[in-house]
Formats: sequence, C-alpha cells, structure tokens
Amino acid sequence: MLLDRLRGNPIDTPQAPRSILPDNIPLEFQILLSACRVFLGTEEPSCLEAKLAQGPDWDRLLRLANRHGVMPLLYRSINQNCPQAVPQEWLRRLMLQYMQNAARNMKMTKELLRILDLFEENGIAAIPFKGPALTQQIYGDISLRTFSDLDIIVKREHVLRAKDILVSIGYGPELKLTSDQEKAVLNYDCEYQFNQDERNVRIDLHWRFNKSCHYIELDFPGFWSRIRKITLNKRDVFAPSPEDLLLALCIHNARHHCNNLKLIGDIAGLIHLHVDMDWNLVLSHAKKMGIERIVRLNVWLAEDLLETKIPESVSKNAQKGIDSGFLNSYVRKELLLISPDSPRLVREMLFWFQARDSFLDGLNCIMHQAFEPNAADWLKFPLPEYMYPFYYLIHPVRLFYLHGVKE
Repeated sequence: MLLDRLRGNPIDTPQAPRSILPDNIPLEFQILLSACRVFLGTEEPSCLEAKLAQGPDWDRLLRLANRHGVMPLLYRSINQNCPQAVPQEWLRRLMLQYMQNAARNMKMTKELLRILDLFEENGIAAIPFKGPALTQQIYGDISLRTFSDLDIIVKREHVLRAKDILVSIGYGPELKLTSDQEKAVLNYDCEYQFNQDERNVRIDLHWRFNKSCHYIELDFPGFWSRIRKITLNKRDVFAPSPEDLLLALCIHNARHHCNNLKLIGDIAGLIHLHVDMDWNLVLSHAKKMGIERIVRLNVWLAEDLLETKIPESVSKNAQKGIDSGFLNSYVRKELLLISPDSPRLVREMLFWFQARDSFLDGLNCIMHQAFEPNAADWLKFPLPEYMYPFYYLIHPVRLFYLHGVKE
C-alpha cells in the first residue's frame, strides 16, 4: 500500500523545467501543496511547519482544503508531523471534519459492497471506480480521501439490468427518462445516476469514462481482460490494472479541467505506488486514444505540483506538446481560483480543443458540445418523445442564452 511505502525517506525529485504556478501563489495554497508532498514523502515536514508558521488565514485554508478535496491529507500531515504549529481550536475543527469524512466513507464502503454482491448474484461484472476502492488501492486507508458518491463500471449491455437491480433496492434514477432519452444517454453520456434519499447515497453507473462528445474511447475489451483483484474491507473486488487506472484518472481529471488537487494527488499517488508501471503501454494506449497531450499534462502536474518521481524518459517529454499558453493559463487560473476573463462555456471548449492531440478531435469536441442534447435540455424543455429531434435545435439556443454573453 502507498501508506506503507510513504513511511520511508523523502524522495529527491528534480523539478520540472518550468512550473505551471507563478512565484506569488497564496500561502494557503502553498500549505496545501506542502501537506500533500509531505504525505507523499516528496518534501520534509519541516517545510510544512515553516509555511504554517507564517500565519495563514486559517478559515481560508480550511475552505481551500475542502474545495480541493485534500482535507484528510492536510489533517494527517499536520497531526502526525507538526500539530503544535497550528491553533489547537482550528486543529480540533479539522479533526472533526476528518472524523466525519471517515465515518461517511465507512458507511459508503459498506453500501458499495452490498451493491457489488447483488450485481454478482445477477451475473453482472462490476468494477468500483474512484470512491472507496481507489482510496484503498492508492492510499491504503479509507479515511484519507473525500468522495461524495459511488462510481461503478459495468459493461454497456448490462447497464439497464443494473438499473433494474438498483431500482429494486430503493434507488431512483436522478432523471426520469423516456426510452429515446435513455438511448441518447447510453450513446452520448458516460454515466447513469441514481439516488437513495434514505441512505443519502448516490450511485454513478458508468459504461465509459467520458462523454462521447470528447471522442475518447478506452479499449474496453482490453480493459476488462486486464482487471485484477484488490482487497476492500477484507473482501476481494475487481479493480483496473495500474496502467488502465492511470489513463482513466487522466481522462477523469481532464473532465474536471485539471483544476483539483485531489485528482492530481490520485495520479501522483498511483505513480508513486506503482514504480513498475508499464509506461510504454500507457503511452501507446494514450496515442491510440488521441490523449497523449492529456496524459502528459496530468503527469507534468503530478511532477510539478507534488514533486512526484517520474521515470526520466517520461519526465523529459512530460511538457512536450502542451506548450499552449491558453492551456497552461487555464489550468493555473482554475487551480488558484483566479477570476475568469471569458464565459465558462468558451473556456471549457477551448480547453478541450487544445487538450486533444489532433485538430479534428478538438473540433469534434466543440461541435458535439455545441449541438448534442443533454439532460439539462430535457429538464428545461420537456417534450413528447416523438419531438425528441427538436432538442438538437433547442440545445445550441439554450447554451447561447446561458453562456453566450457572460458567466
């Protein structure tokens, strides 16, 4: 487990040739980076203690830790290395949040295992993705990551059977879909969402890692042939291979525009844990999928922000092909919560256009995001099933009025 590997000495890792962050980043963000590095073993605890001694805005630090999803790592790094460096009342607040998160994670893990058992009994192979399984697989401790829902991967042909099982145990679809809308979701989207208010649990049922509009297709036959087993709460569950998991995490982080330290930390932790990662396989699959630039961007962020040790041959090329001024500026602003200077829709489309390897893939991303109907259209303008084609006109008009002028 990563937790066991991290108890060794800090790793001497060369800095990336050029950092994505400016020199004058806020102290609170510096502390978050330092706390994550201390946990990963890439920075000495004394560096974290020195930053804490500069007197950050404690409330802002806690808000930022929650926004970036690294509150548990902040607590663990401070509590184990320099608890005397922070106000004790503030540390108690942080500990309370940590314990509440740990309790919820244990509850969610129990529910996940119950659902996986039901799927198995009904002949549905299922892989937990992110959530408890990822936390256990990378960090070795269920309390060290935040997550708000349970993500489960099934084969596309099993989605509707899995839906029926979830409905039978009290989960309701987040959206009431017609048969045409359900077909559109299976073709266009990557997940079907279910809620159970009684347990306050949401399930995201996946059959791919990204919406079809992003033109990213993981080799799913190969993906299923490479799965392995990990132990979660003394139970064996399926998990992706490290190489497939790295690709999936890079795709997932791109979905969130690489703006979250937790997701970057997941990638850093996975790389740190699997020193025997088959990088040739990772990069060859990334090339086939047209996401070499996305993978390089994520690897570079893990190396640059968290000082993760990357094989020299990979590190040399980490920045290759991602020299776009817009791409770097966009990620930097998103990470640091800098006020945007253009509408979000425009920024997101430009992000995907520049993050893709080919001009055609980037253009297809923009065109499909602009014209492909989605659930927001169905909710805003409910139409009879036979009028579904009109959504192809409604969607671009709705986007224009929502995002066309300003945020």
